[in-house]
Amino acid sequence: MPMKKKILCAVLCAAGLCFAAEAFCRHCPWALPDFINILRIKYSLMHRYTLRDDDVGCVVAADFHQVFKWRGRKVEIRNAPFPGQSRAGYRVDSRSLGLAHADIIALGDSFTSAVEVDQDSTWASRLGAISGLQVANLGVPGYGAAQEAEFFRRYGSKLRPRLVVVLLGSSEPSKNMAYRSWRLLNDRNDPSHPELRYDRYMFCGSVGVSGGMCKGLEFAARSGILPRLTLDWLLFRWKGMRMMNPESAYADAGRQITYQALDDLRNQAASQGAKFCVVTSTFWEPLFPKSFHELTGFLRREGIPHLNLRLYKEYPGAKLRIPFDGHWNELGHALAAAEIHRFLLRNKLIPARLARRHG
Repeated sequence: MPMKKKILCAVLCAAGLCFAAEAFCRHCPWALPDFINILRIKYSLMHRYTLRDDDVGCVVAADFHQVFKWRGRKVEIRNAPFPGQSRAGYRVDSRSLGLAHADIIALGDSFTSAVEVDQDSTWASRLGAISGLQVANLGVPGYGAAQEAEFFRRYGSKLRPRLVVVLLGSSEPSKNMAYRSWRLLNDRNDPSHPELRYDRYMFCGSVGVSGGMCKGLEFAARSGILPRLTLDWLLFRWKGMRMMNPESAYADAGRQITYQALDDLRNQAASQGAKFCVVTSTFWEPLFPKSFHELTGFLRREGIPHLNLRLYKEYPGAKLRIPFDGHWNELGHALAAAEIHRFLLRNKLIPARLARRHG
């Protein structure tokens, strides 16, 4: 057989195997490892869980509800609308299917929205169960503090909380820088960006590509489970760390935006008579100590209560993260909720008597 035909046959066989593997992943969840099913859920939600918003980039879609099941496991994702809203919403659990008021508001990114776990297994939901208080999960994938401040102003303040908790990840400065740049381009109505969707701007900026290459990578990311897994693996080993590194040149200005946004959030909370605190995620301090100590120095100077989650030190050897993803699994969320609850009690941010009665 000529070499060209051999190569063509090999390419066709490889393509056929990829299509067969993709079909198997989509239609036979009972036969897949748990972490593949979790990623299957996440990628199937990409277009539907959030909606485009010209002010904050994207918002959680109100009244979204879906249940995924495999091998006796269930992941339920349910969103409720904000009071007086029909479009924008937030994730709820079985204890709070649409609140007119929340004792605690949890702000953050994908570590707070936590679509990888069931609605009752997120750290926000578990915090509510432990404390006996109503906790609203206002996490939105990809958000930074600047977006959270605007999101709270437009929507979250309608819940009239008594406490606002913000969970920050190490990519916070870069996300805030990207959001500020996107807002500036939008405000100028730049003709070179006729459809400047925030999700595309964020995706392309994080990997340092634009134009046709950006559209190609975006198409690959949304076309299936296996392409997205492959792309994630490549990005984290190629240019993806630009987005994750809070000490890169790209993130320098983003750190100042972060501090301004936190100050804005604290003032908004205070205007409603609510307390305010910050929680930092597990791996910021050991991986990026310079930016972490700069952040904690700011929090100390401003008198903002702060908890640094050190789950990897407190629970050595425990499997707290989802393979090939990095977000917390059910155990990670449970331990994070317990640590946050102890921190809130220690700093008298929630009433101890109520917490003991319901604990």
